[in-house]
Amino acid sequence: MKAPISAFAVAIGLIGTVYAQAQEAARGVFTAAQIIQTLESLGYTNVDEVERDDSHWEAEATSPKGTRVEIELALKDGRILHEEPDND
Repeated sequence: MKAPISAFAVAIGLIGTVYAQAQEAARGVFTAAQIIQTLESLGYTNVDEVERDDSHWEAEATSPKGTRVEIELALKDGRILHEEPDND
C-alpha cells in the first residue's frame, strides 16, 4: 500500500513544479529549463544546481573552456550577469 502513496506524492510534487514554472513563464521570467537551454546553447555543459534567487538565477556548469564555474543569470532573459570559478 505504501508504493501507491509514494507514487501519488511524487506526482503531486511534479505537478507543483510544472505549475510554478508555468506561472514564472507567464510573468516573463525564465524557467529553470530555459536557463539550462540558454547555457547549453552558449557551449556550457554539465549544467546543474540551477536555483532561482530573488533577483537572479544561479547555476553551476562546465564552461566552454572546460573549467567548472558558478554563473548568475538575469531572471527575465537568461543573460549572464556574472561568472566565477567554482571552488567547491
